[in-house]
Parts: sequence; structure tokens; C-alpha cells
Amino acid sequence: MTELKLGSLFDGIGGFPLAATMNDIRPVWASEIEPFPMAVTAYRFPQMKHMGDITKLHGANLPVVDVIAGGSPCQDLSVAGKREGLAGERSGLFMEQVRIVKEMRKQDRRRMRNHRRRTDEFIRPRYMLWENVPGAFSSGETHGADFHTVLEEVCRIKEADVSIPGPPGGAWTPAGLIMGEGFSVAWRVLDAQFWGVPQRRNRIFLVADFGGHSAGEILFESDSVWRNYQKKREERKGVACYFKTGTADAGRASARKDYVICLLDQGGERMDVHENKSGTLLAHGRSNPPIIMATSQGNVEIGIGYCPTITAAAGMAGNNQPILFDNHGPDTRYTGPVEVAQTITSALGTGGNNTPLAVNKEPFCIAGKIINRKEKNGGNGCGYQQGISYTLTTEDRHCVFAPENERKPYQEVIGSLCAGDEKMISNQYVDQGKCIVDMSSLVRRLIPLECERLMGFPDYWTDIPGASDSARYRALGNSVAVPCVDFILCGIAYFLRKMGEEEEDVYLSR
Repeated sequence: MTELKLGSLFDGIGGFPLAATMNDIRPVWASEIEPFPMAVTAYRFPQMKHMGDITKLHGANLPVVDVIAGGSPCQDLSVAGKREGLAGERSGLFMEQVRIVKEMRKQDRRRMRNHRRRTDEFIRPRYMLWENVPGAFSSGETHGADFHTVLEEVCRIKEADVSIPGPPGGAWTPAGLIMGEGFSVAWRVLDAQFWGVPQRRNRIFLVADFGGHSAGEILFESDSVWRNYQKKREERKGVACYFKTGTADAGRASARKDYVICLLDQGGERMDVHENKSGTLLAHGRSNPPIIMATSQGNVEIGIGYCPTITAAAGMAGNNQPILFDNHGPDTRYTGPVEVAQTITSALGTGGNNTPLAVNKEPFCIAGKIINRKEKNGGNGCGYQQGISYTLTTEDRHCVFAPENERKPYQEVIGSLCAGDEKMISNQYVDQGKCIVDMSSLVRRLIPLECERLMGFPDYWTDIPGASDSARYRALGNSVAVPCVDFILCGIAYFLRKMGEEEEDVYLSR
């Protein structure tokens, strides 16, 4: 089967290429001008070509790819900026992305003239993926004019004289679909906190299919047949990996392998074991509830009846293991907290409320822009929330507040401190999986490792030789949430492979 390829514009630290590798799509080239993000992707993707400034590129001269992805600069579209819109110097670079897609498709169409693949569905790039802030819905000379321009320009890649009507009621909805003759464009706002990372991060994701009507299925049809491809993708063996961990990660913990094991008592001697799936909950009270064992890098947490909540501090610097209480069913008393659960008996769950209680301890995230400011200044309200981080930006440095009696190190037992261990902000020492947090303060700044996890990147992704914390913070704030991109590229990969299989069947039948 033909290898799938991706080109990444406004590449940053490689969020699009990383998600592409998760779906067996090879990142071929990238365009970026910021030195530190370029250093990160050069380190992580040594085989990917760096093409430089987007304004100096021509699509006809770039290696042909199946997908071109990019999140053009958002500063002129954001509600926090000057609202210059697409007329602004930075956000106006979106038009460069459109230009490159047009040029590549025009050149590829010429290549296809004497090829058996003459229909538009085989002209590359078949797909375009664009990411930006929801402020694009309301920016422009008139309310929402910029997003109207975005839709028209994307559609005109396929149909030069197309005209797109404005939004019904005068305001763009968070999701929509345009179906043209032989092409489709869909957009949807995805919040990262619902896609696997505990960060409140709303972004517009727009998918254009220039050879068919799959854009809506990719973004909206969560129960369609292609979603089974996600499971098959995880089960495939020998999937190509196009990035490296490198020597900067030597001796450190590998990427997280968090999972949940559920033990379901079926009665008698039978005990079913499932990963990440609970057994069916029954109405009658004689059935024992499932027992959950949540594991994270070898540390096992045990709760009864439900899984501990994954919070902003899950697996990060902070201890979010559930608090355990003894539960005395006959007299409705409970005692604790305790470190060891009460005795588990054969009557557990069948004779009253006698199952141990587990209470999750969630930290509070404090918005960076209210720190050291007067009360009610900044924060868009109270300025803190529990369990979910605020959106990471290039400027704000959010904090974590641990509840009372949480003043303990991240790890109770650590390896020996070495001369090479790095002293970081707030007297934290981090290296080789060691993290000691100064216990004299309940509030501390997020560390770069936590920001990487909040964006869905592997641990230490930006910790390349010579990296500074400030450079890592800025680059992460500018990046995309990897799980959201993974979700979309999974669908794109499915339809591209399906198209390739259909083409192969036609060719063999001749």
C-alpha cells in the first residue's frame, strides 16, 4: 500500500507530525521560523526536512504529500489580542497556507495527466487541516467576516469561483459542514479537556476533503464504521515510528503507560479481568461491585467500585491518590483517613454500606494572570478551578494549589541526588524521574513536564540539549493539543487507505 505523507506548516514543536506518526503517516517536511521549535523537531524528527519561512516556499517545489496541516498564528484573531484579524501581519499568513495547497495540487494535476489516476480524488494533497482559536468566528471588519473568508478561500482551492453565504442569524456556530460538488469542508470546536488531557483548551479544527465528502464523517461521525480503525491501529504490529527519544531522555521515565485494570467478581471461583473496561453494573444488590486498580508507571492505586478521577495533577508533581476511609455499614460511621483498607470479607457489598470509601484529592489550578495582582483583577472571574488546567499560553505561567495536608513530596522514596540533577523553579529538583517539591509552600508554578502532559506530548518532548524553561513554556503554549489532532488524523488516514485499496482493486481488475 502507498505510504501516506504529511506536510506541516507553522509547525512549532511538531504536534501535527507527532499525531501523524501515531497513525502511520510519515511527516515529510515542515515549515517554521522560530529557532527553538525548529531545534525540537530537528531533534525529534531527524528524517523530516525543514523548509523554512512559509512566505518563501512554493507548493510546486515541495515534496508532494497527502495531507497539509497547519495552525496559522492566532494572535490577530484572539479575543485577547488587538483583533486585527486576517488583515494582521501574523494571522494573515493563513493565505500562504491556502496558496501552497493550491500550488501543490496544480503541480500534481499536471503529473497525473498521463497517469491512470486522473480523477480529482487522487490529486494531492487530498486533505487540508487547519487549527485556530474560536476568536476567528467573531473577528473581521464585520462580525465573523474573517471566518467567512477562511471558508471561501478553502473552498476555492477546489472550485475557484465558489461563493459561500454568511452564517444564518449572523453568527457562526461551533460546528458546521459545507458539501460541494466533489469536495467537503467541515469545522468543529474541540476542547482538549474532553480528549484525554486535563486542560481547558478550545480550538477550531477545520478539515477540507478536496476529493470527496468525508470531512463531515471525520469530524462528526464518532460512531461510524471508521472509528473501529482506531482500535485496529493500536493492535497493528510493526507500525513505522518516525521520531526518536534521543539522549536527552536517557535514564528518564518513558512515555506514560497509564491504564486501569477492572476485576469483576462473577461468583464462585470466576474472576474476570479487563483493561480499561468495567464489567456490567447490575441492579440487584447481591453482586459485588467491580474492583478497580489504576496503575501509573508502576504505582498501583486501589479504589472500590469506581476509578480515581484523572486530574490536572494526575501523574505530575503532586500526589492525587485517593484518600481511603473505613466504612461501618451497621451504624453508618466511617473513620479515617487510613493508609490500609479495612478487611475485605465475603459479605462485602451484600450486607449494607460496608465497602471502603475512596475520596479523590484534586488540586486547584490558579490562572497565571491573577498571580501577584489585587483581588478581582484578572482571571475572568475567580481565577481558579479544580482539577482542570487553564489554557496554556506563551505568556501566563499557571500555578497549582495543593489542598491542606497535601504537603508531601511527589515521591516518598527517590533515587540518590546527583551532581547532574537540575534545580528548577520553587526549589524543585527534577531528573531521572525524581521530583522533590519544596514542602514549605502550598502553591507552585507548573513545571515544563506538566505542561507537556497537559498538551498530550510525551514526557520531556521539549527537553532537548540546551533547552531553557522559558523557551519550553513558550513553545508549548503555542502548540496544538496532540490528542485532538490524533483524533482527526486517524479519520483522514482511514479514508486515504480506503481510497488506496479501492484504487488497487480497480487496477487489478483491469
